[in-house]
Amino acid sequence: MTRIAAFVLACFALLLCGAASAQSYRYGDSAEEIETIQRALEELDYYYADITGHFGSKTEAAVRKFQRRHGLAQTGAADEQTLRILYREADVDLAVSEETGTGETEETPASQLLKKGSAGEAVRALQAALDELGYYHGTVTGRYGNLTKEAVRRFQRAHGLSSDGVAGPITLEKLREEAGTADEQTPVMELPQEETISVLSADRTLRRGERSADVRMLQRMLADLGYMDVEPTGYFGSMTDAAVRAFQRKKGLKQDGLAGRMTIAALNEEYGSRVISESLD
Repeated sequence: MTRIAAFVLACFALLLCGAASAQSYRYGDSAEEIETIQRALEELDYYYADITGHFGSKTEAAVRKFQRRHGLAQTGAADEQTLRILYREADVDLAVSEETGTGETEETPASQLLKKGSAGEAVRALQAALDELGYYHGTVTGRYGNLTKEAVRRFQRAHGLSSDGVAGPITLEKLREEAGTADEQTPVMELPQEETISVLSADRTLRRGERSADVRMLQRMLADLGYMDVEPTGYFGSMTDAAVRAFQRKKGLKQDGLAGRMTIAALNEEYGSRVISESLD
């Protein structure tokens, strides 16, 4: 196998192996992820009550309605199959917890498509592979922008795939196959086998008073970049507000303490660049 093939295979493996088994929730449970379930049901017009993180009768009824509409067993429990379909329809990009050998939980990014706005080593691998195969004509930056999107589209069109500019499993598998024929002598940077970079979704605004996995990821990124010095809790309080404002001030953004599209895009860029730089040291 050539180095470029191994490079793309590692990128592909990162995306598929990052998926953690979904936790099942039912009536009487209380958990942070239940807030996400309620928001997803609310977004799809199945749930109309408060976001509480408690799986009560209204949440159960909403889940049953969702299951009925999708031909699932109407158990009222948010099992793995139900959550997979729910999150896909609501476009939820959630960081989930996975058990470690010590019995503690370690956060890992959920399986993600590489798309515009993504950043990290997986994107860097994608760009390098596309460049080697003649589809990408920019600098390998690790940031998925317009040039990368158009390169992916060119590759997809050339191989009879849906040309949406999103590098999902089918596109990455085809890219891995094509990269396997590349010249072994082509110098390509090795991909760190266990390095992944979380990208915070910019699809919605995070604000004070919210408690979610996205807020925890926001806090972790701000802490790693030196804007706050407390452990991530998942709750957007005064310290998170102050850290977001400090970041906005440095970046010349409106200092409103809201983690909206522009703030998150800037944060993803700085965080991704920092991790890539550290991996190359």
